[in-house]
Amino acid sequence: MKRILFLSLFISIVITSNAQTNTKSILFNGTTDSISVPHSASLNPTAALTIEAWIKPTSFGTNLWDNYIVGKDDWNPSSAGYCLRCGAGGKLSFNLSSGSGAWKEVTSTTLIATNTWTHVAGTFNGTTLTIYINGIQSGTLSYSGAINPSTYNLNIGSVPYKSSGGRLFNGNIDQVEVWNVALTSAQVNQYMNCPPAGTETALVGFWNFEEGTGATVTDLTSNHNNGTIYTATWSTDVQPFHCDVNVSEVAKNTELNIYPNPTKNTFNLRSFPNTIGSTYTVCDQIGRQVMNGKINNEITKIDISQLAKGIYMLQVNDVNNIKTYKVFKN
Repeated sequence: MKRILFLSLFISIVITSNAQTNTKSILFNGTTDSISVPHSASLNPTAALTIEAWIKPTSFGTNLWDNYIVGKDDWNPSSAGYCLRCGAGGKLSFNLSSGSGAWKEVTSTTLIATNTWTHVAGTFNGTTLTIYINGIQSGTLSYSGAINPSTYNLNIGSVPYKSSGGRLFNGNIDQVEVWNVALTSAQVNQYMNCPPAGTETALVGFWNFEEGTGATVTDLTSNHNNGTIYTATWSTDVQPFHCDVNVSEVAKNTELNIYPNPTKNTFNLRSFPNTIGSTYTVCDQIGRQVMNGKINNEITKIDISQLAKGIYMLQVNDVNNIKTYKVFKN
């Protein structure tokens, strides 16, 4: 059976087929629409955090904080919680409270486009805040400490701390995830392309908006953090998945190691005896072959410096089957 493996040094994510589909998103009008998820301790990670979502903004507000994607923050009378938001012509902002009125915010160095599906993520591992746009790191900020927990609801598409709403998102949002760990770059890319099932360890909230009707969005995790839709509408405008998977992490791949991954210029294939002599091809995301070659040694260096930034598929053809790996070019 074909397997798709993501590898970063000695950590790999093994993928098997699981026929998930993406057919619905939520459309927010930028003036009244929001989704509100009741406060839950499960949505208050303090040591580490990841927020992920697919967004298709129609427009941006003037300020960086004008368009909330996900927020569980409290600014008045106290400072608490976290938020992922955008604005100011397409900048992404990931913000969390360290308590005592001190906010830690990282903003993107690249811009999000309007009317285009874009994957956004913010992570915090206890020492660093990192944001990603389409799986590529776009900003970091050092902060060693914890997240001051918030008692407010978690809102999607608006701020949670204004009774009348505000800072509203204009456009589509889909596949919202909240984790109580900091996902690695490879994992962010993994779940960007292939959504979680909802049963993953450390996934504390996951709303995929596949209901398509009614006023409730279902949290697919065991925490059952279901949300209520306030005037936002269902939409069939979605970002197609590249694959449908269940995910498990293993300590070490026994056939092939790919490192460094992600990479800027070159990566190494460390082969074991059963893969030496195999051929390989590198394809872009629409299947066009951009490179090919042969694995002749235990370590084969592949130069992709001439390729554009993005995700590429490395296929290794041995005598038994074809194995496909993803390589991330920064």
